[in-house]
Amino acid sequence: MKPQRILTVFFLVSSLVLSSPAQEASFSKRGNLEFGAGINLFGPASQMADLMREYGFHESTFDWVHMEQTQYPVYAPLGLSFQVAYSKYISPRSQLGAQLNYSWLRKVQGLSATAGDLDIFFSSIYLTPYFTYEPWRVLELQVGPSLMVNTGRKTSLYDENVEETKASYTKLSGGLFAGLNVILWDDLDYYGKIGIQYILAIPNNMGPYSSTYGFDQTETIPESKIGFSHLNLVFIFGFNL
Repeated sequence: MKPQRILTVFFLVSSLVLSSPAQEASFSKRGNLEFGAGINLFGPASQMADLMREYGFHESTFDWVHMEQTQYPVYAPLGLSFQVAYSKYISPRSQLGAQLNYSWLRKVQGLSATAGDLDIFFSSIYLTPYFTYEPWRVLELQVGPSLMVNTGRKTSLYDENVEETKASYTKLSGGLFAGLNVILWDDLDYYGKIGIQYILAIPNNMGPYSSTYGFDQTETIPESKIGFSHLNLVFIFGFNL
């Protein structure tokens, strides 16, 4: 076959691939607006529970409602996550976007025999610019840096007039976001998918947290490094723009 014919065949095949329905369907979407909600695992709650055991907030009580012993510290096994994101296609299989996420990372409840209750609530708000690549039409891989605002706040009894007893700490942190999404359906105007997202966060110093009960009996958890890394399992509903 002559070189001219080889080039002609090559350009014909290339044009057919680039103008295939799958390619056109993907790239005709200029952008996406997404809303997501789900649950999260891991996070700072388990780490704070370990600190409570170490510093004396590990008593037990009898639950007369359920007729069983409750061993402190206790916390819910799952947290909640909410997110909104916008992305724009830069090629048929890749996008650039930004996501704003709020994660309720659970409350930990401890109990000391001398100092009473100590309840601490954790949350994180983070903004993530991310890159998305679609190796297959039903699968998305995402990665990007995150700017995080992490909070660890005491919610048990405190004195409004004494700042130290409120024990609320809000710190900035950096993180690395990675996600994997499976597309469930994709219509002309909207779509749905489920995803797994992991945030690897730089730990923050949080504390001290203290509790006082009775005749000024005080127990304190000193300032400690707390990691806000966590895993989100989310359902995402999006609009093709």
